[in-house]
Amino acid sequence: TNGKDNGVISPQYDYFSPLSDRFIRLWKDDQLFLYAVDMHRVLTRGEYDQFYTLSDQYIMTKRNRLLGLMDHAGKIILRPHYNEIQLFGKDKFRVNFQGKWGLVNANDQMVLPFQYDYIAPLKGPVSVVILNRKLGVVNQEGELIISPDYERIVPENRRIKAYKGEEISVTY
Repeated sequence: TNGKDNGVISPQYDYFSPLSDRFIRLWKDDQLFLYAVDMHRVLTRGEYDQFYTLSDQYIMTKRNRLLGLMDHAGKIILRPHYNEIQLFGKDKFRVNFQGKWGLVNANDQMVLPFQYDYIAPLKGPVSVVILNRKLGVVNQEGELIISPDYERIVPENRRIKAYKGEEISVTY
């Protein structure tokens, strides 16, 4: 800004690119910065390789091919050490860390261990997890409610049926 808080970016940057209507990517000497239009300030110091919009609350950061998250005020939510990040309910994220999926919260604390081959997006209040080609279910809090021991999971009208072979083994 120019010190008068009117949103003018000083001409010290080599070029720019809009990220969204709220953020602008700025480059200077091969370093990338993120400028918040509504706050009239640069949020980062050139420590990231790229930025992506994840949601209306979060911006994905990339450094050395690894992903992290910051909120729209520039606060670091997840350190950049994940291979993939996706939203999972309120203030939780499905993340891939070194080839395994788990869940973390907005304080970068593990909610569900990084042991799963995949964690599906939430479908209502539950999500299917896959471990060694077997299926299980976690709830939106990240709690394992059906162990990954089943061949097929069928959600039906607020119930979940878990099958081993043709037998219904668990109804939740």
